[in-house]
Parts: sequence; C-alpha cells; structure tokens
Amino acid sequence: MVSTLQMKNLISLIILLLTTLPLSAKKAEDFGFRHFQIMFEHNTVDILISLKA
Repeated sequence: MVSTLQMKNLISLIILLLTTLPLSAKKAEDFGFRHFQIMFEHNTVDILISLKA
C-alpha cells in the first residue's frame, strides 16, 4: 500500500512535470532560426536558416 508521504511526493512530481514541460518546448525561432521542412526523394528534410547576421 502507498503511504501518504509517497502519494504527496508523487502528486508533487506530476504537478512539477506538467508545469515545466510546456515551458521547455522551445522552437527554432526562439534561438534565431527559421525552420522549414521539405520533401526530398520521399524523405522529410529539415532546413534551419539563421535570422541573425
């Protein structure tokens, strides 16, 4: 059986993960790049273009 302390720790961990995961999802634009995806010979090719000089 799970103790009350273990349940509190589990709930705290779940809340922490749910609140930090959306913040850590960065996009290429956040780092000064444009991101494009094109198809080339049945493969997806990712292209990053630097926006900064």
